Amino acid sequence: MIPRKIETVIYQRLTTFHKAIILLGARQVGKTTLLLKLQKRLEEEEGKTVRFLNCDFEEERQAINTTSRTMLDRLVVGVDAIFIDEVQRLNSPGLTLKILVDLYAQLMILVTGSSSYELRNQLNDALTGR
Repeated sequence: MIPRKIETVIYQRLTTFHKAIILLGARQVGKTTLLLKLQKRLEEEEGKTVRFLNCDFEEERQAINTTSRTMLDRLVVGVDAIFIDEVQRLNSPGLTLKILVDLYAQLMILVTGSSSYELRNQLNDALTGR
């Protein structure tokens, strides 16, 4: 695997700041691979529990595609971090992330998505200041 300088930056911010980190980029540039590497590092080096959701899969997308506190509570109970891959597939990705950041202050949140203009607008509107 190609070493990426951004891995260290993301890791430091993920473990220091409790805000959502959003990794946008073109297809096939290694976003998912980077998520998996960071998950492994958190689990092995820090002993953290990471929930990884890939929104390409219907079941995983349905689990996170909600603004229900009850449903989100079930996802984050006993979890230190949540990684959401392909966040652009959610109906309201910005709102879902806003709720996660607001309700679960100690939860580490890392998401990936397409670099499309539409996704940036959806995320910016809901996550201003977060």
